[in-house]
Amino acid sequence: MVGTTVALIGLGITSAASIGVNIFQGIKNKNLRKQIEQLKAIIVTQQNDIEELKKQMKALKLWAFKQRYEYSKEIKSLKQNLISNKQRLVCLENQVA
Repeated sequence: MVGTTVALIGLGITSAASIGVNIFQGIKNKNLRKQIEQLKAIIVTQQNDIEELKKQMKALKLWAFKQRYEYSKEIKSLKQNLISNKQRLVCLENQVA
């Protein structure tokens, strides 16, 4: 009888320890699931950020291309104007001489 009681107490302690381990494991799994969900949200945000930055880079490339085009037009115009002014200067100098 005492042996049975001790065995039952031992079984109860073992069961309680097993339940405690299961509860601890459940809490640990819950925390891991929470971390997994947080990381998934961070990854989605990072992917969105990457896509947005790609769009901004494309817009910057287009803007830079347009700026180069506008500057080259301005340079071409200024060069033409310079040539014209030099020719006029030569004509005026010839008239004075």
